[in-house]
Amino acid sequence: TTGASLLGLSYLNYIALSCELVFGYNMALGLLRLAGLPIRDNFGAWFLACTPNDHWRRWNLLYREWILTFTFYPLMRARRGLFVCVMAALLTSGLVHLFARVGDPIGFQKIGLTVLYWTINGLAIYAVLTIPRRIPRAIVWLRLDTSRAWMVAGWLATSAFYAILFFVNQECETFSE
Repeated sequence: TTGASLLGLSYLNYIALSCELVFGYNMALGLLRLAGLPIRDNFGAWFLACTPNDHWRRWNLLYREWILTFTFYPLMRARRGLFVCVMAALLTSGLVHLFARVGDPIGFQKIGLTVLYWTINGLAIYAVLTIPRRIPRAIVWLRLDTSRAWMVAGWLATSAFYAILFFVNQECETFSE
């Protein structure tokens, strides 16, 4: 297979498995709402994200709020710096994901993959947050903040980014079993 077809298949697999998770979660939310509990939505069109930061803003909103409340904001108030705060929040998220697999036999490969996955996410989000601050004139000159073409390019790049991360994570987990 070619690189483009592999990327396309990876993206479709990523979307399918993510939709399965979102569907199950939304079914549970719907049942809780039918029982009269006022529960907010938890996913916000994550598949339309134009940056990794935008993806993080739209995916699993309740969990994101928890991570921000108990990791990111306390570190920001302690003036630890944006890089430390972003990486701590994403690595905390990875650690919680590992704890969710307590019953699974987790080898060092899976722990390493989880740390790598969340580290790459954190680096991408940090880059998205800091690059515009470092080159504001280029952002305005290229119209990165207003151009639909850049928005589509960002969506394609973000989709490819998560498809590749998902594919590598899936392949490495299969290899390590």
